[in-house]
Amino acid sequence: MKEERFRFLELLGNIDDELIYLSCQPWEEKTRNIMRIHVGKAVACAVLVFVLCIAGIFHQQVEAAIHSFTTKIAELLGVSGNLTPYIEIIGDSQTREGITVTLEEVLLAENQLYVAMHVEWDESVELGQGMQAPGFNIKNPKINGEETMTVNSGIELSNPEENVESSQNVLATFVYTDDGLPHQINGIEIEAQAFLENNLEEEGISFFFDFLASKEELEKDTYSTAIDCELKSQEGVSFHLNQLQFNKIFSRISVSSDIEQELENAVINKDYFLLGKDSEGNALKYELLNKIDYGVFESKGTLPSADCEWIELQLHEVEIPMSENAGNTQDTIVIQPGSEDRIEMECSEVYSVDELEYVPVGEKVRISLPRVSESDVDALIAAKGIENLTWEDFARYPHTDIGSGQFVFEYPLTESGRLYLTGSSLHEPPQRIYIIRRDGTKKEFKR
Repeated sequence: MKEERFRFLELLGNIDDELIYLSCQPWEEKTRNIMRIHVGKAVACAVLVFVLCIAGIFHQQVEAAIHSFTTKIAELLGVSGNLTPYIEIIGDSQTREGITVTLEEVLLAENQLYVAMHVEWDESVELGQGMQAPGFNIKNPKINGEETMTVNSGIELSNPEENVESSQNVLATFVYTDDGLPHQINGIEIEAQAFLENNLEEEGISFFFDFLASKEELEKDTYSTAIDCELKSQEGVSFHLNQLQFNKIFSRISVSSDIEQELENAVINKDYFLLGKDSEGNALKYELLNKIDYGVFESKGTLPSADCEWIELQLHEVEIPMSENAGNTQDTIVIQPGSEDRIEMECSEVYSVDELEYVPVGEKVRISLPRVSESDVDALIAAKGIENLTWEDFARYPHTDIGSGQFVFEYPLTESGRLYLTGSSLHEPPQRIYIIRRDGTKKEFKR
């Protein structure tokens, strides 16, 4: 019997992610027979897992097998771990002129909207000269019926499998200002366009989708801490680092700068990066997305560990290669779809980012990410008194605001529990302070 149990665990771990993904999709007549098979297997697995739980053998191997299921957005972003709680699975397909576009998944992460689509086309589709696939574009989404401007957006295209010539995966990213999205999102509308000719300025084949997306679940696992660091470029421009945030999807550092008019051209001709590591030894890389006034350093590649105690970073400058034929106008830089390690200039010259010189500027800075402990809270209350405690007393610790209608700051404890401060105003003392330990017990500090 024991051998049979572990054989089941092995089979469970080999269940295809696509099977689980398809079982969540809307029912369509043309895929009914396939869907019956997939749903049947998924339900059978769920029943077997339930039976094993009742039998008392639901252990770490079963949990590991279940959490191995990935999503399309996770695959396209190259993010490991279980992102299912944060992603909305849509599965809405539309077909026009031999092209089928499927809106697969969406993810709203703070001020960033990720949209995963799948594009297929049949043999009847006639493509323009030299085209291997239809051109594809996604317009800025409408939020609550109004088009919301982005500060940055991009589309990455990639084939789902090797030697597949009639389909592509699409990942679109829309980045908004910190206050660019409304607090309450009642609906999102998006238009995708496919082009059969190389001229993207002409009207394409339009596909319209509407959906809902929430960022509440991800906010619960987002660590946020205020920082106060100043870094200077070689030209003397100061970059003020204001806040660090990271979770399982992204990490970013908000920044403001004091670029003067005469320095703008010099700054525009350079890219700025923060390179370093966290206390767990993970190599980190952040790229500055907006160089003028207010912007953000966005993580590229490995994210900080949720258990790290500090992050060490140093400003680096990269001179943007310019064409000899640029004249008095600046070249247009286009990041090739699906690749972050190549830059194509308007003059058709191609550069590898690895060949560019990252010049370190100034000293390294270390951003501490201390975790508060239950004993720290006890000591602070004993020293100041519960009635004299303020939000600022905990400002040095990373936290997440999970409140709706009022402020609810959640702080991870070193003991794996959570500290909560709640109140209606940050200018007045918290109304409640309590701890929920890992075992579920609650400790509330009475006034």
